Amino acid sequence: MAEFKIKKGPSGAPSDPEQLYRQLAATNKGPAALWAHQADVLRAWHNTPLVDHTDVAIELPTGGGKTLVGGLVAEFLRRRDGKPVAYLCPNNLLARQTAAKLTEYGVPTSLLIGEAKAWNPADRIRYQRAATVAVSVYSHVFNSNSGLKDAQLLLLDDAHAAEGYVANPWTIKITRAKHPSAYLDVLSAVGDALSPSFLNGCAAGTRKTSAIGPCTWPRPWGSSRTPRTSNRSSPAR
Repeated sequence: MAEFKIKKGPSGAPSDPEQLYRQLAATNKGPAALWAHQADVLRAWHNTPLVDHTDVAIELPTGGGKTLVGGLVAEFLRRRDGKPVAYLCPNNLLARQTAAKLTEYGVPTSLLIGEAKAWNPADRIRYQRAATVAVSVYSHVFNSNSGLKDAQLLLLDDAHAAEGYVANPWTIKITRAKHPSAYLDVLSAVGDALSPSFLNGCAAGTRKTSAIGPCTWPRPWGSSRTPRTSNRSSPAR
């Protein structure tokens, strides 16, 4: 009778992220060991009260291996706490690259990008049951109907790029050209925070402004320089 040996992946909660990677490295396609600075960063996080802080920032230089560090933090806490974890990237391209790298490192992932209603149901369930780490984008969290609202831990890759995604869904733009009445009402409400001359200029329309916010010219601090002009068109975004 033939015997079949099934190679099992790592399971359970290792004592620390370094032990976790030693387990993963036995079967993964990633590096054989962590770089020294990666191990130092993980120790500085795990061996201090930071491990249970709700807000922690980890900074590494470009090419410093932050994806592996972030992936190990995500996988360690997923195993330890048994709760849904999401690793967020600025856009779909980076999310795909990150999911591929984490898979290479041995971290089980569910790539959840594109329209939420089109997500693979099996991948979504695995993430919700904390069987995988979800890899997605900021816009699936920072909106009025988050597709990842059950996540108990969020890891933000390139966190500095998240500002626009966080602010845009809750930003109201009121222009004087399109909404003159509402513009003046809001300007009146914030008038106490503006200098009288600045406020009067905005109300009279003698200062250029694209939205209810700081008028762009003349500058409120009294600069008299003429703004630069250019015939070059702005690059498309």
